[in-house]
Amino acid sequence: MHGVLATNSDLVFVWHDNSGQSFPEASTLLRTKVSQDGFTIDIQDDAVITEPLIILTSSAASNTAKNVVNIGKRAKVQIVEYIMADDNDANNNIAMTINCGAESNLQHCILHQAKESANIVQQSITSINQDKDSNVTSNIFSFGAATSRIELAIALQGQNATCEAAYLAYTHESETQNVLLKIDHLVPHCTSKSLARSILKDKSITDFVGRIVVHPDAMKSFADLQIKNIICSPKAQANNRPELEIYNDDVHCSHGSSTGQMNEEALFYMRSRGLDAAQAIEMIIEGFIQPAIDSCKIAAIPAFIKSLVMER
Repeated sequence: MHGVLATNSDLVFVWHDNSGQSFPEASTLLRTKVSQDGFTIDIQDDAVITEPLIILTSSAASNTAKNVVNIGKRAKVQIVEYIMADDNDANNNIAMTINCGAESNLQHCILHQAKESANIVQQSITSINQDKDSNVTSNIFSFGAATSRIELAIALQGQNATCEAAYLAYTHESETQNVLLKIDHLVPHCTSKSLARSILKDKSITDFVGRIVVHPDAMKSFADLQIKNIICSPKAQANNRPELEIYNDDVHCSHGSSTGQMNEEALFYMRSRGLDAAQAIEMIIEGFIQPAIDSCKIAAIPAFIKSLVMER
């Protein structure tokens, strides 16, 4: 596997279990408890954390942690779920719950990065619960591994909560990506915007389900979901399933889904302006995936994702 995301931080964490027992940060017992049981992080009201909190999961065997982050009222936080596998037969299976207090702001990213191996399976389930006037931006990026399964469920539980979600897939060889994005509008006056972009090469497969549920009491909801794919090989397969479940008439909801090959007219135009085929294709792909990358505002992540795309 090539480059990995890295950061330096002055933050110091004090680890303890439910009984109050503390652990040295580098102890074997701590690593075992965190990988098997998970952890809970409480972020106080009005806290502003300017550096991203990177939660790294890396295993040669199996991680089954269930983690919780509670974000206080009016707090501003950046969280990266970085799930990485660089050993054969690695199997990460992680669950994360993030509770966003009233008026809080969360910049969130799920990043799966794995060595290209037929035996590696990456799985993660993330649930984000939003209180009133909270704002969440969440991005999903996944590279490598034979199989990657990602679930992101966002529950708009307080009025005037807003969320934006973006998914980017750039698959090749025989990679398979399964992604479920579910957004529940539970109360009035909430907004969700979602987009998915996929580039598929060789025999790769993406299976994307975007499910928006507007519950009976969620009047004045606004929801939009847009899915677009470019197929670069006749053996690649993109399965899109946009699903809208609407149980209130006083809402504004929309969705769109399209899958096609590289735009031949755009390629011809670029070739006529002096670009060779490889340069033209690179420019089209870069423009196509740019909205999904640019939607992530966490420092260092967009540049890192672009470097991974260049490797493909």
